Amino acid sequence: MRTRLQSYLDALNARDADAAVALFAPGSTLEDPVGTGVADAHERLPRMFEQVPAGSRFTLDTPIRASHGAAAAMAFTLETVVDGTPVRVRSLDVMEFGDDGLITHMNAYTGPSDQEFDRPPAFEGFEHGYAVANGVRLHYEIGGEGEPLVLLDGFPRTTHALHGIMSELVKRYRVIAVDYRGQGGSDKPADGYDKKTMARDVYELVRGLGYDKVHIAGGDMGGMVAYTFAANHPEATAKLALWDAGPFGPSHATIASFPRSGAGNPWWYPLSHVDGLPAKLLAGRFRPLVDWAADHFAVHPEKITEADREVCARAYASPEAVTAAFATYGAYHQDIVDNATYPRLAMPVLCLGNSSTLPFLKSELADNFPDNAHYVTIDDTGHYIAEEQPEAVAAELEKFFG
Repeated sequence: MRTRLQSYLDALNARDADAAVALFAPGSTLEDPVGTGVADAHERLPRMFEQVPAGSRFTLDTPIRASHGAAAAMAFTLETVVDGTPVRVRSLDVMEFGDDGLITHMNAYTGPSDQEFDRPPAFEGFEHGYAVANGVRLHYEIGGEGEPLVLLDGFPRTTHALHGIMSELVKRYRVIAVDYRGQGGSDKPADGYDKKTMARDVYELVRGLGYDKVHIAGGDMGGMVAYTFAANHPEATAKLALWDAGPFGPSHATIASFPRSGAGNPWWYPLSHVDGLPAKLLAGRFRPLVDWAADHFAVHPEKITEADREVCARAYASPEAVTAAFATYGAYHQDIVDNATYPRLAMPVLCLGNSSTLPFLKSELADNFPDNAHYVTIDDTGHYIAEEQPEAVAAELEKFFG
């Protein structure tokens, strides 16, 4: 298998379409680089080669990882020049083999280079990754060695908000911090924001990265996606941890659009059902919402720094980003219906909350979680636990995941 893959890489380097096509079995399929579907490899591969600039160089980045029977995955780097600008793009190829050669081939990188995203250098110890999963391109940050641990955060955040806990967890785990559908550097399609679909995105991402089973943890909306991942893919979930988060449940179905004076006002839920209005109000002017959220929901808003707030504001600056963010809440009625169909989780579960929210979370989640679920209070924090008390969160996660 390694010889065939190395031969394929040699063909990429040489831009030799005939040599590459010869490695594919008759009738094999190939997913194109923009994720628009699967077609015959013998027909599409030569056209793809025509689009690769002359002088490009492919380098194998990771050892060949055999998984799922006759399948294999490899990561490689394409270094080229576009309009005079050096570009470095990482890609993941997932391949299936038969007796006659390659049967299926999926190029899991479909996005522009980091330069086009104007993305800062990767967090220390991590690198940026992009992969197509369930038809959407997802951005993730990956680093470390050990058991795989997937991290997800919520609104209005991106993987940037996880850096405080990532810096500790990377010492023990292979950490994969993911921007879910609609968030950060990931695609922002028009639909698919029910948590079952979003969890499927993450499931296909980790499978594409070569992992059969992962630990998964999340906060806020990321916690809802993490829970749904565990509920729909228990065979792929070793342990689940949430912080100040849980699945949409009965209490969400009674959210009032006109709450009593002095009561909490979750205005973003009803606003999510007014088509087009969130983007008209907030696109290009998202920073006030970031500041409002920090001031209202954090005990220590000063720990969400000016630089942190600017990262969030830029991430949600476009109309597409705002629309996607509110769509995750607009799907909550469907999520309630879906959640009611899931059996009680059987894998180990940890739930972190502050002194105000943990009692509510425990009562709200009792029917979803196993009887031996762990509930731990994180002191001196508001809603943004991973940013306000990263050391405490990381310590509890390490203790739980082992």
